[in-house]
Parts: sequence; structure tokens; C-alpha cells
Amino acid sequence: MTEGDLETGRYRTAYGTDVAPVISHARERGFKRILVLTDGEFFVGSSLAALVEEAGLEITFVVPARACAQHLRPIAKHVFSLEGG
Repeated sequence: MTEGDLETGRYRTAYGTDVAPVISHARERGFKRILVLTDGEFFVGSSLAALVEEAGLEITFVVPARACAQHLRPIAKHVFSLEGG
């Protein structure tokens, strides 16, 4: 997001969470374990799973209780669901 985006209130978006930049950032910094707080609303495809595997990352996700987190299993070491409201 640029300063101009902030001034106009408009910016480009992918219309959803993209966890790939988080994984790329962790990989570039040499992290082996990361904690991701998310609503879980993103696609986990084979390219994302390959990126996680190549990086040797252990990812722990924390999602809201209402989230369907089954699709996170291919890339997650752990998935925790928050209770409450």
C-alpha cells in the first residue's frame, strides 16, 4: 500500500487472505517455525504446500471457533481454534 493509496482510500487487493507472502517472508529470513493468526479464509493449493515443504516450515495456525480449518491440515503442524465471542 502506498501513501497515495492511503490518500485516496483505494488500493489493489487480492480479495482475501494470501498466506504465500507470509511463508515467503519466513523462508527468506530462515525461520523454521511460524505462528499465523488468521480467519482461515484462503486457498491451500499444491504450490503453497510445496513452498512450505521446500522451506521446511512448521506452521501453527490460530483460527476463530467458527472457522473451517480442515483445509489447513496439509500445511499445518498445529491448528488451534479460539473459543469465545
